Amino acid sequence: MILGRLTALAIHHPWRVIVVAVTLLPVLLVLGAGVEDQLSVGGFTIDGSESTTAERRLEAEFGSGTEDWGLVLSAGGAPFTDPDVSAAGGELVESIRADHGVLGIASFWDFADVPVSLNPFASSSGDLVLVAAVLSGDEDERSETAARLATFTGEKEHWTAAATGAAEVARQGREQAKNDLRRSELIAAPLTLIALVVVFRGLRTALLPLTVAVFAVLGTFAVLNVMARTTTVSVFALNLTTGLGLGLAIDYCLLIVARLREE
Repeated sequence: MILGRLTALAIHHPWRVIVVAVTLLPVLLVLGAGVEDQLSVGGFTIDGSESTTAERRLEAEFGSGTEDWGLVLSAGGAPFTDPDVSAAGGELVESIRADHGVLGIASFWDFADVPVSLNPFASSSGDLVLVAAVLSGDEDERSETAARLATFTGEKEHWTAAATGAAEVARQGREQAKNDLRRSELIAAPLTLIALVVVFRGLRTALLPLTVAVFAVLGTFAVLNVMARTTTVSVFALNLTTGLGLGLAIDYCLLIVARLREE
């Protein structure tokens, strides 16, 4: 019944429908803006489980827990036991500790009196050392902390640093999802348009499914933005939304155009 009325409205008042759609477009853009920042990279832990409860008690009562962020340092010249390098390492540890999202930290230099071969935060050769940190908050908050701590990575004066750990993997996962979405849009859109022109045998007809896809994707982004403020929604919903939005738009438009040509 509802679909029949919508169909009749579109047939008898096409220009009104177009005006409403064009007017609605900027509204959807505003409502869907920044949706990727609201989506979660978490969902891998279960609230109320024994492991989650134990980890939160460790954080609350002892300020410790599972080390979910680490910085692997590769020697750039002088060994890590060199006084200048040790001094720089101490400054690095204190800078990381100063971040409000860091609960605790341990490093190679906490075991300076231990031979390098026996140091639990060093490789057997002593060319690699580790700085490990426990971060506070849920998975999303830890990912945000890892993003701030990313400033300590890269080529430095005494070493080359690379981040690792669950929080860093989550951060990179969010970035990868956003980058993959942009890349897929840049690659898929032109190729899809060419294929649609061939299949639909006309440019105007080929633009129809792309137009429907734009409204479908933007409308879903707006809904996701609202949902993500009240519940947890995975960041990979972005990729799913664009894939389904474009795919279903093409399928249904192809069906309608094919039936119209048959009639």
